[in-house]
Parts: sequence; C-alpha cells; structure tokens
Amino acid sequence: MNRQKIVLEKINAEVILDIGGGGEGIIGQLYGSKVISIDKLKNELDEVSNEAMKIIMDATDLKFLDNTFDLVTIFYSLMYLKSEEKCKAISEATRVLKPNGIIEIWDVNIDVNDLFITDLEVHLPNKIVTTSYGVYAENRKQSFSSVKKLFCKRVNIMSSAEYSKHFYVRGKKYI
Repeated sequence: MNRQKIVLEKINAEVILDIGGGGEGIIGQLYGSKVISIDKLKNELDEVSNEAMKIIMDATDLKFLDNTFDLVTIFYSLMYLKSEEKCKAISEATRVLKPNGIIEIWDVNIDVNDLFITDLEVHLPNKIVTTSYGVYAENRKQSFSSVKKLFCKRVNIMSSAEYSKHFYVRGKKYI
C-alpha cells in the first residue's frame, strides 16, 4: 500500500480550532487540551480519544466570536465538503482566526467522481498513526491550486507543498 508520510510538529499556539477533528483526532493528539475539535457528525467525535474539547458544529457556520483562535487546522477534512461549502468553511475559519493567526490545511487532490481513498502515515512527536480517509468524490473535486485560491485577500500564504496527491498550505491572517 502506498501511504503518504506526513510529519507534524507543534507551532506556538495557545487556542486552537481543529475543523473536522473527529476520527483519529490527529490535531488533538498533537496539541492536547489546547484544541477545540469540531465535526458535524457526533459519531466522528465519539471515536476520538484525546484531551481536546469536542463540539458538534458545521464548519460552514462556526459559532465562535471573530478573532478567537491563534491557530485553525483543517486536517483532511475539506475533501468531505462540496465546492461551495469549502469556500464558506475557509471564510469562517479565517473569520475566527486572530489577526496574524495561522491556518494550516492538509488535504488531497481529487480529480475523480467516484470512491476516493487515501492512506496516511502521520508522524507525531511521540508516535506514528496510520490511517485512511475516503469519500465518494462526486461534487468534491479539489486541487492544491483551488484551495490556495480560497485564501485570497484573507490570508497571506507563508508556505505550501504538494506531494503527488497530497498538499499542505500554511497561511497567516492579514491584520
């Protein structure tokens, strides 16, 4: 099996929002109790065993005040949103991000309208998590460049990388 290797390291942040933080709760495993993990599916949050606070919430309608979070993460969650929902989710993520706050997105290029599955090997400071994410990809096509375009006029892209099917984008919110 061809797994994508991802190495995650902490950045300096005190209040973190993890959008789509159900399943393995990777970001909650990395940052612990500093994280508020949201997912619109209760059963996804029920699977998580980390110290993050878990809240059922839709990424396209965040119930947080403006400028609340130092860091917003979206770890392999955009792939589950339709195109019009991705724009709204990133707009909401940047709204709740503090000025000069950081947004990080890890996801995949999807160019099919069929079942899509990706396998990951996530390296955290103290362990390795192997996992898979899958979605029926109809109306969920996305690319590295299409996601970067959703940042325009809200976020300055600080770093980004594309690895075969996977990509990473880190941006800083404009003041």
